[in-house]
Amino acid sequence: MINTIVKNIIPYLEELNFSEVVGGIATTISQNKPAKDNKIIVKKFPAYYNETKTTCNASDYIDLVPNSNKRSIIYFENNGIKISPINGNIFECVANVRLVCWCNLKKINDTFVNADLIKLAVIQAMPVSLSNVFPYSFIMIQLTGEETKNVSIFSKYTYNEEEKQYLIYPFDYFALNYEISFYVGSNCIEPITISPSIC
Repeated sequence: MINTIVKNIIPYLEELNFSEVVGGIATTISQNKPAKDNKIIVKKFPAYYNETKTTCNASDYIDLVPNSNKRSIIYFENNGIKISPINGNIFECVANVRLVCWCNLKKINDTFVNADLIKLAVIQAMPVSLSNVFPYSFIMIQLTGEETKNVSIFSKYTYNEEEKQYLIYPFDYFALNYEISFYVGSNCIEPITISPSIC
């Protein structure tokens, strides 16, 4: 449910002049990487489903790992949804999501020593409400706080030492917590259309 709503937030963040990669709800991808002594290391990293791919051989996912070639990377994490029935046909939903932003200060403004102004711009760009996104209605978005800045923000991922260097100057990052509330009516849900992939 929340994936569809967050997808409609992306255009607001893409309008920021420093944004380069903006993803919706991130998925944790696992890959097996060879290591010493014929061992295998499982590497986990955030990615976003590539809904804009136009060919069958295009990548299914967009990499959201910090990269010095990028100006900024913004994505969301789903921290759970509370669903409460209002009556037989309507449900109230409250989702907790985290906005994660990584930025390359040198590629944005060489005078910046931290991401404070970037953070304020992101907060300002985030909408406080959305028009109905079928089948969801009365969508409200509220900032509930900022996550304490430390590497635990990325603890669910297995970044290597080179990637961890992207968490110190001239790079910076922050995470903002949001509550997104909305309603969905069971009588608004349409039957599933069967449309198999041609790939």
